[in-house]
Amino acid sequence: MAELERADRQREWLEQGKRMGKQEGMERGELCKVIKLVLKNMKKGKSISEIAEILDEDETVIRQIFICHEEHPEWTADQIATRIRN
Repeated sequence: MAELERADRQREWLEQGKRMGKQEGMERGELCKVIKLVLKNMKKGKSISEIAEILDEDETVIRQIFICHEEHPEWTADQIATRIRN
């Protein structure tokens, strides 16, 4: 009986981990999309405040993307997302 309860708990933990991973993946995907849009607008010469207004995002996030891109222009959106989230 105790083994069945333990197996049930393990399945619950596994399912919870899957849900959390899926949610994190979706959030990361959304951040990468924002980063790509920011980089596109940067290339058009738009300012941080203009981009923030266009994308309805906080200027702090846009500024972080700007800085990261200036320091590492060769990085992909995924690499920038990793830096920003850490």
